[in-house]
Amino acid sequence: MVNKTFVEEQLTSDQETAKTESFRIESAPVSIQKSMNTLWKKHCYSDCRTPQIHAFVCACNALGFSKSETLNFIIANRSSIAADSSCITNPSKIEDTVNDAYRRYADEHGKHKSNSGSYANHLHTFSGINGVNPVTKENLLDRIEASLVNLDSKIEQPIPTISIDDNCISSSGNLTILAGASKGGKTGFLNGLIAGSVNHENRNVDSFGCSINPNTSKKLVLHLDNEQAVHNHHKAIKGIIRRSGLSHHPDYFKSCNLRKFTPDERREALKAMLEKYSALFNGVFAVFIDGIADLVNSVNEETECNAMVLFLEGLAMQYNCPIISVLHYNPNTEKGRGHLGSQCERKCESFLSITRDKDGVSVIEGKLLRNGGIIPLNQFVYDLDLGYHVSAGIKDKSQEAVQKFELIKTAAKDFFDNGLKELSYTELFRMFMEAEGIGERWAKERVKKLIESGLIQYSDKTRKKLKFNGALVH
Repeated sequence: MVNKTFVEEQLTSDQETAKTESFRIESAPVSIQKSMNTLWKKHCYSDCRTPQIHAFVCACNALGFSKSETLNFIIANRSSIAADSSCITNPSKIEDTVNDAYRRYADEHGKHKSNSGSYANHLHTFSGINGVNPVTKENLLDRIEASLVNLDSKIEQPIPTISIDDNCISSSGNLTILAGASKGGKTGFLNGLIAGSVNHENRNVDSFGCSINPNTSKKLVLHLDNEQAVHNHHKAIKGIIRRSGLSHHPDYFKSCNLRKFTPDERREALKAMLEKYSALFNGVFAVFIDGIADLVNSVNEETECNAMVLFLEGLAMQYNCPIISVLHYNPNTEKGRGHLGSQCERKCESFLSITRDKDGVSVIEGKLLRNGGIIPLNQFVYDLDLGYHVSAGIKDKSQEAVQKFELIKTAAKDFFDNGLKELSYTELFRMFMEAEGIGERWAKERVKKLIESGLIQYSDKTRKKLKFNGALVH
């Protein structure tokens, strides 16, 4: 799928260069010629191959260019295609590529044909990170040379900005994700981290077992709230300042409520605030975003989500700071929302899960730690008198596992009617899904644990049916 971010950047950032060396398409209007030339220069510089051509075709389709216009343009400029590319060795490959893209993304045709001016502004949100120029073969090779790493490279290991039990959670130039179900305590945890980050006097701040380097240089601490109403946001800020031990709101702590902003405007606001305030406060200590999904129009739009995560990575590297963001789980799962969640898992330095039990106690669990080992299950709970969350010790993981398995065992006993009937593997995990409202992955995990424990087993060698506690019922 092609979105505005993918298309308009190609049309706007190189408009001036399109005035020279333009290819001509006799059957197309001048305006289309200019647009297609700009797209071609972006994607298909010398010796391009099928993936670059496919990207060009998708962009043309989204801008409403006809299939014949796109095909004729590629054929007219096939001299730019690598000689050993399948599009040259097999001429019908060009037509197949065009037909396939227009068929697969038929619902995208012409989607971004109008309103190109405002669309261009939208797109520049994702461009220009770290001063990267439009891609050419020459500057790409220069960047590759500058990025080579070998045994003799002198690479300084970053000092963790945030750690738990000596395990790095957040360091400069990286992303950290705090994920969990709605109302599980994610924002409360984020606020605890902010309180530790605005601390410049090495005070003992309760950040739920997290060690945070004191911000002695009083660098920018930036907080974007994309979710809460302003009065709730303000209440949270008061709690952060009280928790930090400061007597006033420090000027280097900037917290902005962007609930009324569009995703495009939120990204622009993030860039603008970093540019302005990093200069005022001699750098950035950390950026906190509640929540990251509000920076995109769709959490399932692959191109947009990938670009947005890259955008945040670029900012983290450009300003040499960690970016810590809140992400919701998909309903009834422990998986981040949509493609955005998947990309965050792949790209982040740390992925922490925040869950709350029936007693209102939230637990911090390290799901994915690139630079760390196993962290303790630190707990926190909301204190009505203080008006913010406070630490509540460490959860005994072994005891929790025993309790969870007892619940699984009890459910299985009911499903098998105390051993008076047998079930297929599929029947059993679907019963778990329906009874607990969980996803297939977690239901199958429950069945796996039951089989490994010996509480259930296959009734015969055909492995078609499972039985409970050795009971075999036909």
